[in-house]
Amino acid sequence: MNTRDIRSEWRIGAEVGECPTWIENILYCVDIEGCQLLECGPADQVLRHSFKERIGFALPASDGRWVVGLESGIYAYCLRSKESTLLANPKHPHPENRYNDAACDPQGEGFLVGTLNMGGLDEQAELYDVDSKVRVTTLVEKVGMSNGLVWSITGNHLFFIDSLARRIDSFDWDQSKRAVSNRRTVFDLGDILGTPDGMTIDQKGILWVALWGGSAVIGVNPIKGELVDRIELPVSQVTSCCFGGEDYKTLYITSAKMGLTEAQLRNEPRAGDIFTVQLETGGIPVPSFILDY
Repeated sequence: MNTRDIRSEWRIGAEVGECPTWIENILYCVDIEGCQLLECGPADQVLRHSFKERIGFALPASDGRWVVGLESGIYAYCLRSKESTLLANPKHPHPENRYNDAACDPQGEGFLVGTLNMGGLDEQAELYDVDSKVRVTTLVEKVGMSNGLVWSITGNHLFFIDSLARRIDSFDWDQSKRAVSNRRTVFDLGDILGTPDGMTIDQKGILWVALWGGSAVIGVNPIKGELVDRIELPVSQVTSCCFGGEDYKTLYITSAKMGLTEAQLRNEPRAGDIFTVQLETGGIPVPSFILDY
């Protein structure tokens, strides 16, 4: 596990920074508890789009808007006009559930989004599929806390994190049917400190997983089921990561300050900020969701 140069890029002080996405030299992310979508640009410039409720995810759409998951439903949001359009409001099986992490499929034909139970109850959440016409289908039930979602480089497999189960699972993915099957565990965190949160994948198929409470991002080989790398960070609540930069070899890492005591915040003055580290193997650009609505 190599020592690397960790840089603090944006002092956003997010309550819960999440869902980072790199597009055209701007890093987009959300602050879930701060109810904001953020545009992080050059020279520490940050534009904040505020909502009246928690925002669980934000994904770029093909028409230039963003698809955002708010507590009241799934919306299309225009960065310029700041107008929101309700796309779908499926009823969750449990009223205390809200949207959490999401990811667009490799073809841009839809996206997957999970939920979590705000009361902390286990096996009360779901994983949904949303197609280009914003039709919502339940893929997986009895989820603890749906989090990281990423497809294999070939697009034939979906990797999925259930944070409460503390493991990474893999499904076979059928793009034409938008269906998952053959669930199996590829990595169990065991006694590794922290809870698995958001994740991304590099061009060699290594999964990079943020550890909430673990002060790190770990590299996992899902084929061998092995821990292959670890990036230590100066904050404890590491939430997610994505690749970006000119050559997509920069790993952008979000974090959170929610729930930390005053003493902990003194020890972690950069909690809630965004960090970067350069890796030898880069990632791939994120596809835009082809919104036909």
